[in-house]
Amino acid sequence: MLHARARVGHPGVAISFTSRFGPLRYATDAYERWYSHGLDGWQANVRAIALALEALRAVDRYGVTRRGEQYTGWRAIAAPAPLFATPHDAETWMRGYAAELFGPDGAARYNGSLAPLYRAMAKRMHPDTGAPRADWDRLDAARRLLELR
Repeated sequence: MLHARARVGHPGVAISFTSRFGPLRYATDAYERWYSHGLDGWQANVRAIALALEALRAVDRYGVTRRGEQYTGWRAIAAPAPLFATPHDAETWMRGYAAELFGPDGAARYNGSLAPLYRAMAKRMHPDTGAPRADWDRLDAARRLLELR
């Protein structure tokens, strides 16, 4: 709200209000001047917000979306549960699954470092080879947890 003898130092505008859809806030500082209407700075930005609200209202009016859907904003996507609780769990899974992939004798070759075991498993479990994507995702989660390359 401008007051007597106040000077605008920045053209940015934020408009906030509460609606039946909850609190809404719209902000912009994209326009220094709106040439076709002779508006400068903050006035051009208020007009930009008004036009955006008019367009959102038209979406609702003409039934393009469900009532009020355009005002809901982005919803957070829940993070997936971790596949392994600890690095030890990841290593245990890798060694057990390696025994299934390579047989007990083949897995015995990788009793030392986990990095060569990971590389051998990755070659066999990559989705491009026809292996299930879930197995690859699990191996990748183990790699990230164990910090393998």
